[in-house]
Amino acid sequence: MTIVNIKTKKTIGVIIIIILVTTAFLIYSTKSYEFQSKKSDVTSDSLSDIKNFAVYYGYTVNQTVLNYLNGFDMVIVQPDAFSVSNLSVLSSIKIAYIDLGEYDGSNLGNFTINASTIAIGYDSQWNQTIVNATSNLWNEYILNMVNQSLKLGFNGVLFDDLDVVEQYPWEYNSFVDIISNVSHTFPHAIIGVNRGFELLKSMSKYVSFDLYEDFGSLYNFSTDSYQILNISQRNNLTNRLEMIQSLGIYVLGLGYSGLPYDFTYNYDLELGKYCNIPVYVSNITLSSLW
Repeated sequence: MTIVNIKTKKTIGVIIIIILVTTAFLIYSTKSYEFQSKKSDVTSDSLSDIKNFAVYYGYTVNQTVLNYLNGFDMVIVQPDAFSVSNLSVLSSIKIAYIDLGEYDGSNLGNFTINASTIAIGYDSQWNQTIVNATSNLWNEYILNMVNQSLKLGFNGVLFDDLDVVEQYPWEYNSFVDIISNVSHTFPHAIIGVNRGFELLKSMSKYVSFDLYEDFGSLYNFSTDSYQILNISQRNNLTNRLEMIQSLGIYVLGLGYSGLPYDFTYNYDLELGKYCNIPVYVSNITLSSLW
C-alpha cells in the first residue's frame, strides 16, 4: 500500500467522522421539537371559515364542557387542563393559551422554571410575575410550552400579555423575536395574539389572528364592574380594527359580562355583527358556559 493511498483513506475517514458527528448534532438539536415536521390539516386559511369561537380558561373538563366546546368552530383553552384523549374529542380548531408577557404558573412536560430569577415586575390584578422576555430561559420555556401543546393535539397557540410593552418598552424586540422563533420552529402551527396592537406591524407575517380583548365591553378592576366602552374607547376600537385588518390578520372579539343575555352581553354581540367579526362574551375569569 502506497503512502498516497494511506493518506487518502485517512482523509476519507476524517470526512466520514465529520459527517456522522454533524448528523448526530442535527438530530439531537431538533429532537426536542420533532413535532414541528408534522403537518396538520388545519391551517391559517381555515380561520376564514370561523363563524363562532369560545374562550374557556376553566380547569374543569368534563363531558358537559366538551359538549359545550364542540359547538364552536374554534376554541381557546388552557393546555394543561386537557389530555390527549379529551382534546381529541373536540372537532373544533384547538388553540392553546400561553402567557408570553407574564408567568401564570403553567408547565407542560418536564420543563420547570423559577420565574423569580427573570422577574422584572408584578401584575397585582392577576397575581402574576412579569418576566424578562430577553432571557434565554424564557425563550426555552415558551418553545417547550408550544411544543408540548402541539403534541397534545392543539392546532396552534394564543400568546397573551404582550401589552406589557406599554410599561416595559424594551421587551418589544424580544416578543417579536420569540414569536418569529416559534413560527420558524413550528411552521404548521397557527399563531394568534391577544391584543398586542403596538407589535402587530412587526409580527404580521407570523401572526394569523388577533383576539381583541375588551371588544365592546371590559371589566373595570377598580370598580369591580363590567362596562361597555366609552366614546373614546370606541374610536380606538374602530382605528385598531382598520389597522389589524389592513395587515391581513383575522380579528376575533372578546367581551366581558356579568350575566348572559344582559345589556352588556347583547351589546357585544350586536357590535360584532355590525363589524362583521365573530365575538365571544364571558365572565372575567373566562370560565362560564353560556
